[in-house]
Amino acid sequence: MGGLFSLVTNVARRQVEETVARAVRSVVLTLLAAVLLGIGLVFGAIAAHRWLEGLYGPIVAPLIVAGTFVVIAAIVLLASRSERAPPHLVSTPRTSAAAAGAPPTAASASDKQTALEASALAAGRELAQSLDGKQLALVALIAGFVSGRLLETRGPAKRQD
Repeated sequence: MGGLFSLVTNVARRQVEETVARAVRSVVLTLLAAVLLGIGLVFGAIAAHRWLEGLYGPIVAPLIVAGTFVVIAAIVLLASRSERAPPHLVSTPRTSAAAAGAPPTAASASDKQTALEASALAAGRELAQSLDGKQLALVALIAGFVSGRLLETRGPAKRQD
């Protein structure tokens, strides 16, 4: 009976070792891919900046690149926030005041601002949920380009090399 028991434990141990080895290999390869992706994004941002600098000048180009990254970060934060708490569980000043038994008051500017922020957040959530990663990056790129164009006060600058 001892031989059967050792055979079963050896098979089980071998399966666990193979599973752990596959998991470690997967983690290492994922980290390597993430590092390579980060390096690629840095060089892509540098190339985009240089190209935009040739088109729009040294002041507008970083604004476009920065705007793109800010929009991507905002979308990622909205997506992560929507995963943490469902919208009906997020407390707003209006709902918390009503829950505390405060008497309803006339709609003030802060209530309108809160409602506007809530609707913008809901629109951002819907956008983040309806698009995949590539589409979100494209929207962020377009938003960065448009914001850079809106911030531009003069025509395209000529390089003075």
